[in-house]
Amino acid sequence: MSSTCSKSCFYKEMLLFDVNQPAPTFSEIIIFTVAVFITTVLIFNVVMKYVTPDLAQEKKHGTKRELDALKTKQISPDELALSEFINAAVYAPIAEELFFRLFLFKTVLVNRLKLNKHLANLIQAILFGLFHISNILFSTTPSANVYVQIISATLGGLISGYSYMYSNSILPSFLAHAINNTIAINQEVVEYEKILMNINN
Repeated sequence: MSSTCSKSCFYKEMLLFDVNQPAPTFSEIIIFTVAVFITTVLIFNVVMKYVTPDLAQEKKHGTKRELDALKTKQISPDELALSEFINAAVYAPIAEELFFRLFLFKTVLVNRLKLNKHLANLIQAILFGLFHISNILFSTTPSANVYVQIISATLGGLISGYSYMYSNSILPSFLAHAINNTIAINQEVVEYEKILMNINN
């Protein structure tokens, strides 16, 4: 009995923002997921619209240089898609949502330090955005792309935190994160295929 309870309590603690509140229904999870995804996409488009033209142009050229480097290494589109899917659509959403939303936001800032939920959410979102600086150091991602990622990730992290808080589940932010990254991967693979076929935009 206690074993069943401990498993149940563990899953509730992992999934729910407040274990004393009811878990969302399946339809509520879907609604929150769609809302988070749409809002995140809109924010990215606004960021790209108002970012300086030089930075936007540098981002475009940086992406092309990154894909040209993959071509030099003779990476196939399928290999790129599989690698990026495992890293960006599976690993990243699980690791980032668990660390930034569950551990940092809920466990440390709200439950341990007893910070105001809105302040705690802002802190975790800023740290989530700044975390993407690591892409400059540990990946071939161009710096212009990283700067855009930092802004987008900070705002996206804020939305994900509020989704976690108000839906009372980490699932919507995780699903929206995975969907968003999957679409970005698809766009990257399409661009890479164009480069391989020497199609210039």
